[in-house]
Amino acid sequence: MLGEIGRQNLILQYCQYLLSSQINYTLTNFAEHVEGINHDAINRQLGKEKLRLKSFGRM
Repeated sequence: MLGEIGRQNLILQYCQYLLSSQINYTLTNFAEHVEGINHDAINRQLGKEKLRLKSFGRM
């Protein structure tokens, strides 16, 4: 499992991915570009988070 820092880093990476991806912005495609973690693990971690628009301004 990811620790708090790993979870924060994953969320930041995912948000950056969404902002920069213009065509294929699926979680499966994101998982293919993150080393050492698979789609299911990312899905579980992101499912625990409540991402709000205000959060993006702090990143």
